[in-house]
Amino acid sequence: MSADALIEGLPDLVVLIRRDGLVLECGGGHGVPGLRCRLDAAGKRIENLWPAPVAEFLKLLMRRSLALRTTAEARLEHDGIAYEARASARGPERALCIIRQASASSRDDSLEGSDERPRPQLDRRGFLRRCKESMAMAALRERPLAVAVIQLDGISDIAQIIATKVSEQIMSTAILRLPAKSDERDGKPWWYLGQLSESLLALVLESADREAIGACVAGLSASLREPIAIGGAEFHLTPYAGVAILGQDASTPKLLLDHARAAATEARRRGSSEVCFFTDTMRLESRSRDRAPHRLGRVSALAAPAAR
Repeated sequence: MSADALIEGLPDLVVLIRRDGLVLECGGGHGVPGLRCRLDAAGKRIENLWPAPVAEFLKLLMRRSLALRTTAEARLEHDGIAYEARASARGPERALCIIRQASASSRDDSLEGSDERPRPQLDRRGFLRRCKESMAMAALRERPLAVAVIQLDGISDIAQIIATKVSEQIMSTAILRLPAKSDERDGKPWWYLGQLSESLLALVLESADREAIGACVAGLSASLREPIAIGGAEFHLTPYAGVAILGQDASTPKLLLDHARAAATEARRRGSSEVCFFTDTMRLESRSRDRAPHRLGRVSALAAPAAR
């Protein structure tokens, strides 16, 4: 059996695309009937073969793989079906794209292309996976993204003094009071939630607008600050929030989370209910370092007469 026949029989769609969007070769696709290309696809441009959203998605994925000279991965939803796509650079001007239908678990985690947003991801591993995928898609589509971390003071004390089950119930109640998703029509950034640890929540927000991010995170913090009644008693949590913005503060998921956590720690150190941005934290640290030699000089000058 020839190589062409093998490719043609593949369930995955295989497309070799030139940088300018010209399809050089195309085959397979039995497992993705909604995207299967025509037999005469070679020599045609991708926008003439697939619907505009799919063609634009393939262009962006292909260009990203060429820019990074590596493999780029992303997910797409089209006509209610979720797909996984991978583009690998084949020299400086061509990329090989492979598209397959996503598994059921992958569809649940899909972050792009549909109006139906994913459910809140409260387990740490699932959230970190989503965060990584969100950052990849934000970079691919040149969209803004930010991460907020909220430290909740009081949860650890309740777990130690009363019981872990009580602290877990309090945390669950506090989270369930938060909206599942925002209404984008009101101008607020869309976000999703993750729980990193017993007392640490994280949010991924589709925005780089400091005012919009601050208002959104402040609103969630206000909800978390409200008393929680369980078993005839009221419990109070104190949230401290920090934010890091993709591109400005970090370019990897781990660093972005670390910087957001550092900003939240700074807010806690100050005892501030205001949302703390990592950029502001770094500016304050820089000013503190700049002032240190001046303060040291003043101390030395004051100590000099005593030394004599």
